[in-house]
Amino acid sequence: MEKKDDGNNVGFIYVGNDEKYFQEIQKKLGEMYQSVDFHYQSFPTEKESEVKHLLFSILKIQFSIHAIYLDFSRFPLEALLLGKLLRRDQHTSHIPLVALIEYKTKDQILPEIQVHKFCATHIKSGEYHDVAYDAMVLGRPDKAGLPQFAMANLEKQKPPMIKKIRLYQCVNVVFVEQSRVRIETDLELL
Repeated sequence: MEKKDDGNNVGFIYVGNDEKYFQEIQKKLGEMYQSVDFHYQSFPTEKESEVKHLLFSILKIQFSIHAIYLDFSRFPLEALLLGKLLRRDQHTSHIPLVALIEYKTKDQILPEIQVHKFCATHIKSGEYHDVAYDAMVLGRPDKAGLPQFAMANLEKQKPPMIKKIRLYQCVNVVFVEQSRVRIETDLELL
């Protein structure tokens, strides 16, 4: 199903019950990208059973979708199921999924979100810049531009206070033998 896109349109979907939070994201996107024509669609969910059936509603949307925000606040297991369905469907598998979670439930739901290939996960707070920027850079990198925050370049000279840097990456362990371990990951190696 081909959708119209004149090159300047950006479409975002929100699934969840925190309409005020989604309005703040829209406001931030409007401030950051004034020359972009945004299209938004919100799907509030009142019952757990509604979440599972939203795939069909999302497929009926007439504008190009560049990212989908899934809010895990109210029905986390159902939001996770919808994320799985969106990943498996041929019409939506290419659309970046952004998980929005509550701080108090992060430890329970975060491992599941990582396994199911969500592109970004944000703990809901009063900070909207990164939530807006990540969706733009994932869905329309040509429109996102450079981030508006400080970045460090540690390639030329490592500062003396940094002795050890730890990097954590979610991987799938395929098998373990006495002399080797085989893992799979989406991490791009240089």
